Order: sequence, then C-alpha cells, then structure tokens
Amino acid sequence: MESLHDTPGLSGPYIDTYIRLRDIRNTMATTFHHLEEEGEPISPGTPLYEVIEQIEDLSSTFLEAVAESPDEDWDE
Repeated sequence: MESLHDTPGLSGPYIDTYIRLRDIRNTMATTFHHLEEEGEPISPGTPLYEVIEQIEDLSSTFLEAVAESPDEDWDE
C-alpha cells in the first residue's frame, strides 16, 4: 500500500482494483501456504498444477497486453 501513497493522481477505480487484486494475492498466498503445510502433491497434469499454470498464464497475458512499457529512453 505504501506505493499507492507514493503515486500521485490515482483514481478511485484504480485504488479499488488494486485492493481487489491485493486481496486475491493474499488469498493465493494463504492457499499455497496451506498446500505446502499439508504436503499436497502438485505435479504436471494434476488439476492443482493446471489451475496454477492458468493463473500464471492469465497474469502474463494481461501484463503483455495491457501494461504500459517504459519509454525506450529508460535504458539511456
């Protein structure tokens, strides 16, 4: 949340979306922690593995399609 305070001009919908995504991230972290503690097997071809891959793919696809890239002058 600290980065929100350091970013001027954010709209209400942006902040609402941030909070929703943060909640999803926290839920996923709790779920993954539970799976680790329980020792649930997660291997390719299993439903758990497939849904984790789908989440990863969805996130990557979104970032590639929607997120703005920094200016080309960034590396200079």
